[in-house]
Amino acid sequence: MGTTLQEKSFDIFHDLRWATCSSCGCIQLLELIPLTVLYSQQHSAGAIGQIWQRHHEEFANFILKSNPESICEIGSAHGQLSQLILDAKPDIPYTIIEPAPLNVDSRVKMVVGIAEDHLDVVAQNKVVVHSHVIEHVYNAKEFLESLSEVMDIGTSMFISFPNIQELIDTGGSNSLNFEHTYFLDPVQLNSLLRTNGFTLNQQEMYLRHSYFLHVTKTSKQISIDLPLENIEAKSLTFVAMWKTLSEFVEHTNGILKLERMPTYIFGAHVFSQALFSLGLSEHDFDGVLDNSTGKIGERLYGTNLTVGHPGVIQGLDRVRVVLKASHYQEEVKKQLIDLNPNVEICE
Repeated sequence: MGTTLQEKSFDIFHDLRWATCSSCGCIQLLELIPLTVLYSQQHSAGAIGQIWQRHHEEFANFILKSNPESICEIGSAHGQLSQLILDAKPDIPYTIIEPAPLNVDSRVKMVVGIAEDHLDVVAQNKVVVHSHVIEHVYNAKEFLESLSEVMDIGTSMFISFPNIQELIDTGGSNSLNFEHTYFLDPVQLNSLLRTNGFTLNQQEMYLRHSYFLHVTKTSKQISIDLPLENIEAKSLTFVAMWKTLSEFVEHTNGILKLERMPTYIFGAHVFSQALFSLGLSEHDFDGVLDNSTGKIGERLYGTNLTVGHPGVIQGLDRVRVVLKASHYQEEVKKQLIDLNPNVEICE
């Protein structure tokens, strides 16, 4: 779900097949991709843009309000959260457990791997943090059980995770995919946390983008039944999202054929991959635009299109950009118009 320098002949394709669980009603992916394949390359999710920057700042403040003594962050990816916390509190011992670290702050103790293989490191800290990690875990129940078993009573955990329903409602193919393999909402997550001896101290919503949770380990594991989700309502909204995206692809293909001009699609990630998988006419595009400098010059996985910086549209009398970016639509749209007021945006 990103870019690559490998030959296209090595790209792996797989169908997305969804079902609902008869026990809890959760929408989930039927066939999982091996983690070594899925995360063979770091694609810097959550590292670019004003919405993400503000997310990291507000989540850092949410954590710092508790005056943490030591932090173990699980799955830091780009490392921005650790930098913000350490800038505010330089003396705090900070450990990161991450299989593919990027931009690691020199003040951080780095452990390369996954948390389940380094539970002794988790156990040594007073605060455990993970941001947009739990939705990537293939078994959230086992993940929380393993953390709970090694965390002392009184240890805090801070969690940020996406508002999946809002992503679906805004047509985001980043809602559920090969990385976000189940629809975990706050009600279900809080039930899982109680089951594993965690008490909810505080819950906040960041925009309509993410939920912030602060929980404390207060007891041993107990048994609580997961709430049954509204299967029909959530399934219908999910199916409707893909139907709407399919209709958008059909409409956009018609526009592309009416008049030829330099044409790009924004987003070197799942937003664009989903549209191409639904039949968006790849040969009508000159490339992919993305703000991540690490993706420039690489190829969008699953396509023949090369990634360029959005600045390539500057100065063009006629240029078209296909944009379907869920939460980030207005932020990106403003950027494109600022770069070139003549840009024609298909949205």
